[in-house]
Amino acid sequence: MVRPAPNQFSHVLEEMHPYWFERSEQAPQPDGMLPAGTPVLLLREEGDHCRVVTGTGLYVTVARVNLRKLPGDGDG
Repeated sequence: MVRPAPNQFSHVLEEMHPYWFERSEQAPQPDGMLPAGTPVLLLREEGDHCRVVTGTGLYVTVARVNLRKLPGDGDG
């Protein structure tokens, strides 16, 4: 968990999507699901997965393919 949780976001999840607290070959099952439309702040890219934090402070890994950049993020 991240405290305080962010109040500005860079991306949104396009579809309901699984998340992992720690993504690894030993943990193939997701820890939960995030609903479509969840805004997230992208913190780190890791190949085809990304580390993000949600508005509730969840610090998790999601697949990059499901992220859509929000307009006005400022870095192009």
